[in-house]
Amino acid sequence: MKILKYMLFTLLGLFILFVGVVFIKTYLPLYEIQMDKLYSEIRKADKIVVKNLSQNNTLTSIFKEHNSEYKLKKNDEKVNPKENLLHKIEESKQRLNIKYMHNGYCYGVDAPYPDPKEAEGLTTNLPIDFPPYYTPSTKTLELRAFPTEKSIFKKSYVGFKLLLANSTDKNITIAHEDSRFNIIAQAKETNGTWRDIEHCPHSTCGNSYGTYQLPPYKAWLFSAPIYGGNTKVKLRYKMGDVVSNEFDGMINKEQFAIKWRDPNDQFDWLYGDSSF
Repeated sequence: MKILKYMLFTLLGLFILFVGVVFIKTYLPLYEIQMDKLYSEIRKADKIVVKNLSQNNTLTSIFKEHNSEYKLKKNDEKVNPKENLLHKIEESKQRLNIKYMHNGYCYGVDAPYPDPKEAEGLTTNLPIDFPPYYTPSTKTLELRAFPTEKSIFKKSYVGFKLLLANSTDKNITIAHEDSRFNIIAQAKETNGTWRDIEHCPHSTCGNSYGTYQLPPYKAWLFSAPIYGGNTKVKLRYKMGDVVSNEFDGMINKEQFAIKWRDPNDQFDWLYGDSSF
């Protein structure tokens, strides 16, 4: 009797398996064909919409293509989204007005990630050729602030461009922590003392620490915030013994003392700001 039950359950299992295989072979290709048709129709519809919009001289619309926005103007010219955003932020004159020491934000890498998926959420800020507004003043590693060269900081605030440049003819090894360089802003007190107004939180993982190579006549470009506040000071940037030029700025006195870390992001040191 037990053997008969066992045989019946075995036959039932084989029958269910057979039905499943038949179903998959029969209906899965049909499903894939239908999905291909659907995607094809969507692509055709997108092309028709873009064509109609491009023919309408009075219509301006914002599209998304390859995860970047562009505007379709009367002459079908694609406008750089960062230039668009920078113009809007400059008009709003929105400064970063805070009462704590901001985390360091100067991130970079010396080579592209082999797998693009590895770069998701991380900085992809690679060394660049010297920009036209920079002329080396020494044959060393230079840190240079350009307060008149405006940029976007954290996608919301007006900022300026900061450059770490190698004006020598040899590679320079730069230490980093999770791709962040220990570059911080300092402000001069009334007694002439330079004090940090930013800080770099440190990782407890040994794998976070490493070095990158900055090639000759190359530079990392960063976006730094234009701070708001009620105290006028002289500002500069520092990385170890390397200091930048001085320039005028505004801060709040609390930026001398209160350290801060984003409470909503325990891994905030991984995320750089690559918008310029």
